[in-house]
Amino acid sequence: MARECTNCDSRKGMTRFENKALTVTHAGMRTKVERLSGWCCATCGEVEFDDASAHRYAAAGDTLVLRNRE
Repeated sequence: MARECTNCDSRKGMTRFENKALTVTHAGMRTKVERLSGWCCATCGEVEFDDASAHRYAAAGDTLVLRNRE
């Protein structure tokens, strides 16, 4: 099932994904976050995570920011 993208308004651009790994980058550092799920737009690349995935992805980014401040 597809749905409209809130970023580019592509009518059926957002498709569901499960168990995907994405890399978070900040200040030349990077970390991979596994087992993410949510929606991704085939037109513009916008990603909307499920709640649990959003928290884990954000936490990984926060860790990189704090590491950069050390």
